[in-house]
Amino acid sequence: MISIVESSAFLECNTSNHELEIVRSELSTRLVTAEEQLRQLKSWRKEDLKENVRVVEIFATHKNTWQAEERRLLQLIDVANEEMPNLRSKIEEMEREKAESKRRVEELEEMIGFMSRRGGCEFEEEENQFCGCGLWKFGSLKKSRYPLENGDFSL
Repeated sequence: MISIVESSAFLECNTSNHELEIVRSELSTRLVTAEEQLRQLKSWRKEDLKENVRVVEIFATHKNTWQAEERRLLQLIDVANEEMPNLRSKIEEMEREKAESKRRVEELEEMIGFMSRRGGCEFEEEENQFCGCGLWKFGSLKKSRYPLENGDFSL
């Protein structure tokens, strides 16, 4: 037969084994849960890595587009800078032509004023001969010497 000491030791051992089994079961469950979490984290990390690669590709594409646009705009600036001296010289030429035209108009106005003070305008007769109707006399309309299509002499 088993003695009381042996049976108490057996019970203690059994109890310890039972508790150890509970602890082992809990640890095993925690291990399975931790392994599943680790697998999920690795999966998420892999997905994040793929998405980061896509983001980098998108930014690289945008950067290339921006750089191409920058090069195009810099070329336009260069072309504009090369064209500016030509445009400046054309402006100067047009200003000289404008000043010359203004001087010529002033000469002609002075000549017209002189002719009108003299009492008659030789150009009026020439105007009628060449243009046919003498519509302008010192900037204003006058009656025509020739009848219009309807027979009227006035304008």
